[in-house]
Amino acid sequence: MHNEIEQNKPSHPITVTLRQVAAWDLPALANPGDIKVSVPALQRGLVWSPQKVEMLWDSILRGFPIGCLVVCKPREDQQRGGGVNVTHHLLDGQQRSNSIALGFHDPFQQVPGQVRGNVSESILWLDIAPEGFESTWDTKHGKLDGTSTREFLIRVTTRSHPWGYSSRDDAGRLPASEVRQAIYWPEEPPRLAEVSKRPTPTELFPWNANAPVPLAWLIEAAAKCDDESLFWAEIAKRLREIERRGMRWPTLVLFRLNSRGDEEKEANLAKIYHAVRRVSRTHLVLLEAPDDLLEQSRSESTKAKQLDVSHIEQLFQRLNTQGERLDGEELAYSLIKAYWPKVADVVDEVGAAKCQRLPSSALVSVAVRAALTPTKQNHVSSGLGISQLRALAKDQSEGLSSERGNQRQPIEAFLGAGDNSSSQRRLANALKVVDDWLVYHPTSHRIGLPPVVVSSIARTNRSLYTLLLHLADQMASLSTTSFEAWKSVMPPIATLVHWFAKPDKENEIANLLLRQFTTEIEPAVLLNTLACEGGDLFIKPECPEAIKEFCVIPEDQTLAALKLGSPVTEPRRGYTNEEIQQEWKPFWSATIKNRELLLYAQRHYLHKRFPDYDPSRRDLWKDHNRPWDFDHLHAKKYVDGRDGDFRYACREWKDCIGNLRAWPFENNRSDQCDKLEAKLGSLNDWLEDSFVKEDEIAAFSQGHDTRKDVGSARTLLSAIRDRYIRVYGEWYDTMGIAKLFPPTSSPASLELQ
Repeated sequence: MHNEIEQNKPSHPITVTLRQVAAWDLPALANPGDIKVSVPALQRGLVWSPQKVEMLWDSILRGFPIGCLVVCKPREDQQRGGGVNVTHHLLDGQQRSNSIALGFHDPFQQVPGQVRGNVSESILWLDIAPEGFESTWDTKHGKLDGTSTREFLIRVTTRSHPWGYSSRDDAGRLPASEVRQAIYWPEEPPRLAEVSKRPTPTELFPWNANAPVPLAWLIEAAAKCDDESLFWAEIAKRLREIERRGMRWPTLVLFRLNSRGDEEKEANLAKIYHAVRRVSRTHLVLLEAPDDLLEQSRSESTKAKQLDVSHIEQLFQRLNTQGERLDGEELAYSLIKAYWPKVADVVDEVGAAKCQRLPSSALVSVAVRAALTPTKQNHVSSGLGISQLRALAKDQSEGLSSERGNQRQPIEAFLGAGDNSSSQRRLANALKVVDDWLVYHPTSHRIGLPPVVVSSIARTNRSLYTLLLHLADQMASLSTTSFEAWKSVMPPIATLVHWFAKPDKENEIANLLLRQFTTEIEPAVLLNTLACEGGDLFIKPECPEAIKEFCVIPEDQTLAALKLGSPVTEPRRGYTNEEIQQEWKPFWSATIKNRELLLYAQRHYLHKRFPDYDPSRRDLWKDHNRPWDFDHLHAKKYVDGRDGDFRYACREWKDCIGNLRAWPFENNRSDQCDKLEAKLGSLNDWLEDSFVKEDEIAAFSQGHDTRKDVGSARTLLSAIRDRYIRVYGEWYDTMGIAKLFPPTSSPASLELQ
């Protein structure tokens, strides 16, 4: 009885300093005897936005309470990545602890440490002059927005936004004009196009700041200096050191520190000094969950026939309903990691191999479906729901029923989650094979797809991606034709399903391919199956020559009524109304504004310009889902809200992919009126990167005449149409689509109106 009382006795709260919290991710900060807290396998990834990180540190500097963290004694089955000397696992507070660690992270050290998960190279800064001051470069105005609730202007810069965010409380994106100023300050270069890669956070500073200092420098100096003058002298010393290494931003801060004497400015610096000093005195409370909570014990309640769930999973769910909400897949992923913690290490391995095209929770959801897809049956598995996953976990302690055993065993084997599967890498190997099939490489796979398109396929065509994982896994143990043959087959299959499958036909197509795979494993056979049996499942991809014959740009005033893929109500020049409605209308809808077709045409440029872009990294790109914008070759400003006989036709066609290019966000013009000839300059390689021909520059570089003059309008719309056909034709010809869907003879030209 005494032992039972001792076991259930509540533990005392633990208090730790912010530095000790940061040391969980930055071991160099740890002292002997400090507790070491690790993230257990069941925890999700980092999800906090820069805005939340900035506001958390504003609260810390002001002395506001930021809540307690929940920890528990470590469980061996929940340890990730072979952690050493871990004293506790963190159940609640991962986002806050990581944000605290970022404040202590100094990326300007010669050998900088890395905060767990901080592959985005995030940096935290504090603007020591948010009120504004006159520098030697220009007049900087106050940076705190009039509606801001902040007292201190903490700034975050990331790999996706190395120039930072707005100073409003919502920390929104900066406009392109300010981004360009941030890149080229203090000197404007002759041409923006000369930038060959996106700067890193250590190469820039937060543009919406007057005198930014890395927060880690301030915290370190405050811990060493009891005197304010010594504190600022230490900061100045660091600034001069980094200035000698070629950094530009220290000039602003040094100028601010040297322009002393104003009473109000001195008071603001004193306020910052005392706030940063407060950091070393701030403690957090760790609430320790009782040991018996972590046991996989069973609930005795059978109300409403509830399935039994472990205490730790229930606690995790309830804690996470109070912060960033878990969606269905994230909850399922956390549940899987709670019962099969080895899955977390498998997914970490996949991410390190850079073959992950989905967020971890979505990836595991697809992987479960692939594991359960029966090789000898005719359908791709639909996966398991939350209650079914819990039922499988229930069987772990009570023995397997035959039905649940038939489900759990393949899941454990494929995910590397079983007791005897430590050497298996089936999921990682299958993902690598699918990547080798699909992803573009400039030398080894030139017909492949940009990673962002592969991620789009995986995200929106789950049945297809499940099938690809299943096929890749099955082929590992089979003797098949050469791998190169599969690389020529999978991109056309994936893009056909992704872009041209009729509504609600994706599952049927995936099942058709699965049935064929169980009979004969040859790439040519799969293509033949689509060609012979899949015709009714797809919108027919038209050949480029037929498109040009179908869509003729009128030479007279009827051009004013030319619309983009508009319904045609009567037969014209040999096309029946049924052909137009059933074939051409769906084809226009599938292609005319399909920006992924444009990305495929520009795949060489995307690989060269954005080699590190990872569309699966939601924590990195959540605030901006790509590092490029879609730039209008013929500027919108010459069309939108303007008069002229041909304004409607020009407006209809301005968003066609023939008038767009993927272009770096920071290089895109915010005034929307620069002409293409000015954007491109004279470098021929920028023509190729933009997928533009030299003889088209003049057409796209026209101005207001396009809305008013029939000749100018026709020249522009013809250029847009021709480039659209060329963009589409890049996919059609490269993939050999004509072999699958042979073009039919077409009637005479049609003026599409």
